[in-house]
Amino acid sequence: MLRLVRPLRSGGMSELWVAEHQGLHTQVVVKFLSPDLLRDEVSVARFQREAKAAAQVRSPHVVQYLEHGVCERGPYLVMELLEGEDLATRLKQGPMVLRDVAQVVVQIGRALSKAHLAGIVHRDIKPENIFLVDVGGNDIFCKLLDFGVAKGRRDPTTVTMNKTATGSLLGTPYYMSPEQAVNAKDIDFRTDIWAFGMVVFEALTGRRALEVDGLGALVLALHTTELPTLTSVNPTLPAALDAWFARACAREPTARFNSAREMAEAFLKAIDTPSRDALALQVTTPQPRQVILPAEMLSPPAAPVQNADPSQTPPAPVQSAGPSETPPKVPTLRPPAARRDVRPPEDDDSWKQLIDRSNAVRPTLVASPPPSPRSSALQPPLLPAPSPSRNPVLWLVVALAGLLLLVGVSLLVRGTGALHVLFPGTYPATSSPYKP
Repeated sequence: MLRLVRPLRSGGMSELWVAEHQGLHTQVVVKFLSPDLLRDEVSVARFQREAKAAAQVRSPHVVQYLEHGVCERGPYLVMELLEGEDLATRLKQGPMVLRDVAQVVVQIGRALSKAHLAGIVHRDIKPENIFLVDVGGNDIFCKLLDFGVAKGRRDPTTVTMNKTATGSLLGTPYYMSPEQAVNAKDIDFRTDIWAFGMVVFEALTGRRALEVDGLGALVLALHTTELPTLTSVNPTLPAALDAWFARACAREPTARFNSAREMAEAFLKAIDTPSRDALALQVTTPQPRQVILPAEMLSPPAAPVQNADPSQTPPAPVQSAGPSETPPKVPTLRPPAARRDVRPPEDDDSWKQLIDRSNAVRPTLVASPPPSPRSSALQPPLLPAPSPSRNPVLWLVVALAGLLLLVGVSLLVRGTGALHVLFPGTYPATSSPYKP
């Protein structure tokens, strides 16, 4: 039994309400299909399959669906009530610090990895569908929302999840991959990699990677316009993030990351490098000189020869290379590169290690806007304020106050007559011996 309490949010396809769940004795969120779409069979079928798609993704970073059914208002879904804000609301305050973005990348990457292993493509990754749960403190806990336009495996149970034969555009255009904008039927998990890369760009810079007006201009820009680099918008970011974003949002799907886990691991590796501004201001430390020795000097000494012929001339000693001669190169032996699988197996322990790494990101690496041109990156330190104890004026005031106090005490011990001279009217005139 559900009792509606208050409306939460409404959009073009659905309405969200806060309700009391009588059986669970807690508040939940009820999602209804928009009244304008109740007669659309495709929309009704997609709405009903949303809970089934999300139920296949068992992850703490995916919103929990409790039940679904049909009532007098049409089909409905019951989800857990989350406290916090979505990423779109958070980004209205500006770019996020790098540590928070790292937590978002790892946690949402874990949710996407679970979905992709289950054969589900979300197809609508955007800031509005990433919820930042309020857990207290400085940590971030993310949940992925809205599997309404998710695409499942092509089998008898999920083939109908892809209802795009009429050419309808599914997904949010600003975060849509080039292949999804052209043909939403022939896509795979790599379209989520592109969309999530565009979301991370916005989280690090505070602006979208593509700012164009109109759907036609946006689709054209997806196939013709070169995406900006992260450091060109925010120079304080590590320079290695440019290569990370270029691979995440490569126009060719085969050039993107092979999995959401690989994408998260590459991000954590990239943010360990210093930023472009830090490299420009970094003081180079002199390195010790390398001495290259000939190969003969690196070989172990030969064993002594027993009963050698004394008349035989011993071999000439090895001469060191002169200043004009080039010493022979010492061959470098490198271990063979480890074989990397295209999509490594996913397990909860490995993702826990990535989450721990994202929580341990140095807080000094922040994604702040670039400094003003008038300000200098190297400003002299401010001089400390003078100590009050070293102020000569204060010492003079203290000395005068002490002198007056000393005079007053000396006059006080001489008798009340002195006080009458200093303060006339304090005592009667007859009591003063100094009155003429």
